[in-house]
Amino acid sequence: KLCPDPPPGYIGFWVTSGLCSIDRTGCAVSPNYPQQYGRNQECKIETMNMRNPTIDARDFRTEKTRDYLEVNGQRFSGTIGPKNLVAVGGHIAWSTDY
Repeated sequence: KLCPDPPPGYIGFWVTSGLCSIDRTGCAVSPNYPQQYGRNQECKIETMNMRNPTIDARDFRTEKTRDYLEVNGQRFSGTIGPKNLVAVGGHIAWSTDY
């Protein structure tokens, strides 16, 4: 089966690299979520065709100062993730053990 990447008209998050995934509710999740993720992992996520790509972390826990989520050049780590933050340019990055 050969499909476009992403499909035409797709709206939402799209994982462009790494082992993150999009769950059935449309949320981006780290590998093995809700269990603990591994070392030396990273993901790149794009917002696709979203008019207002607002990021809202609903369950955010990383190893403080070692793992991070980056949106608009701002890094989030520990238990405080982005809330109502518009992803300018639509680029989101997640990395462990940087």
